[in-house]
Amino acid sequence: MTVPESELERLAGGFFSQTADMACLEDGNRMVRVNARWQEVLGWSKEELMARSIDLVHEDDLEATGEAMSKLHGKGGPVVAFTNRVLARDGSWHWLAWNSVIVPETTLAFATARDVTEEQTIRAEREELLATVSLLSEIQHRYIAEEGTSRSWWDFVLGELLSLTTAEFGFIGRVEHNEEGAPYLVTQAVTDIAWNEWSRQFYDEFAATGIEFRNLKSLFGATLSSGEPVIANEPAADARSGGLPEGHPPLNSYLGIPLKSVDGMVGMIGLANRSTGFDESTISRLQPIADALGQVLDTAATRRHNEAIRIERDLSTDALSISRRPELAEALELASGTIAELHPGSASAFYISHRDPAQLARMDIRDDANRAYFPTEMHRASCIALEQGAAHLSQAGGPREERCSHLADDEAAICVPVTSGTDAIGMLTTIFSPDDATLADQAHVEAAEHQLTELALALALVAAKVDVETRALADSLTGLPNRAAFERAINRELGSADRRLKPIGVILLDLDRLKAVNDTLGHQAGDDFLRAVAQSSTAALRKGDMIARFGGDEFAVLLLDCDAEALAAGGERIRAAIAGIELGEGLTASTSLGGVLVSDASSTWHLVYGAADSALYTAKRAGGNQIFIAKL
Repeated sequence: MTVPESELERLAGGFFSQTADMACLEDGNRMVRVNARWQEVLGWSKEELMARSIDLVHEDDLEATGEAMSKLHGKGGPVVAFTNRVLARDGSWHWLAWNSVIVPETTLAFATARDVTEEQTIRAEREELLATVSLLSEIQHRYIAEEGTSRSWWDFVLGELLSLTTAEFGFIGRVEHNEEGAPYLVTQAVTDIAWNEWSRQFYDEFAATGIEFRNLKSLFGATLSSGEPVIANEPAADARSGGLPEGHPPLNSYLGIPLKSVDGMVGMIGLANRSTGFDESTISRLQPIADALGQVLDTAATRRHNEAIRIERDLSTDALSISRRPELAEALELASGTIAELHPGSASAFYISHRDPAQLARMDIRDDANRAYFPTEMHRASCIALEQGAAHLSQAGGPREERCSHLADDEAAICVPVTSGTDAIGMLTTIFSPDDATLADQAHVEAAEHQLTELALALALVAAKVDVETRALADSLTGLPNRAAFERAINRELGSADRRLKPIGVILLDLDRLKAVNDTLGHQAGDDFLRAVAQSSTAALRKGDMIARFGGDEFAVLLLDCDAEALAAGGERIRAAIAGIELGEGLTASTSLGGVLVSDASSTWHLVYGAADSALYTAKRAGGNQIFIAKL
């Protein structure tokens, strides 16, 4: 029915006075009255809004908006809620959350809209981070399952990167150097985009071994030359572009990300033709994956796999950074402050599991006034939330079976498990003020549980990133640091300013009996032998010294503040500890060791490794089960 103008004014005036949100009266898809809030948020005048209405809705949201309006006008009665994107005068898009209801006995609808752009952005960023962390976890899982980096593994990683970024094609490559030292790229994985018979034959010929790209006057060459990311959203006009071969599919956008290790740049990711282009946020999102792939390219397994074409590069010095605990602590500090603002008088703590999954330890933050409320450790079974895998409220004085046993009887608390994938890696707990009456209200409890669960998810994402990086520097069989971790540590020491005053010792050791153990007792026994070597050698070291597994039966030891006597004594302790391992079947455990004392401030890891490796093989040729000390 047609509503007179006077009635429209009356309805609009009464409705607009009751809400602080954007509000309007709609007739079908047309706004017939709007309040002043619209111009404050979107910049359009009332006349412009009423003239354009549906034309301002994002084209991707038109169908859903039309369905919502049809539902509203078709049935009437219930409130219809939906979200869509609406264009502002400045050209930006705003996410609006709508609530609409039909005015009885008319075709008019009362509608309010709230700008939720910030919430939508935060949710999208959280979902993107979760997807990135999930991909990191899957990459690691497949790496372990495949015991290395097969061509199919690299193809999987590239495919997932393309899916994650919605790019059409791309590559992942490792950096090699020619005889003159100039870098070039060899693909580990590349999208099959052959555009003619020649390119098809070329792709098929080199798909297994990798395609070489040596032209540095190109977009990927810009990354190879500079070691920095490259973004080109208009490649044809970019001065760094070297053009495309005849017939090559058009290049509409390009992103190059360097893959780095302690050596420097070891590879790169190249992605192309993303409909929305690339920006710095894409680089930030992919950086954890780039860091992991850089470590993979630098592992001993990958080095051995590419031994025929690999050339040694001088190692650059870098600080050892195995964990990101400071980042987790910073995130926890922010979460604790948020909880304190949401629930005045409350106290919060974060517990995280490490080696023993059944035991959790409290993670302290600086100036934490809440420590006195919480034990330093707790058992997983004492927390109902961890046992059930969901947030749980323990009421003060409530039934014992409904309360977490790590709490005192007079404490009311909500515990929330912190999960990564399907694994609970920790727990966030908040003790509320004894006089907090909101805990008797189910709606308030559910709201508090939702808030804490959201914070727990944020903490889980940070903790998962820390866990991925930590595991990337650890040997999965023995738990020792791996070669990448050892090289970071020794490069830090080699770059230390007081090296002249504090020499260091390096020992390489190779087991004399691992093959015999594998052949006689089986590979499981061989793995047990390697674990025993790791345990006994670690026990033989001084506090502050380090042993790492390079792979196979090769280990390396770093002795700090060392002299010739301490180097020899340390090597002998390790030799004796390994000789004491019982193998059975008449087999005896022994090892050959090569040591070198490093006091020259100009020494590099390349020189140190060569000297220690030469000493190791001298010990082996002499019959094994001994240490030989070489001069650097």
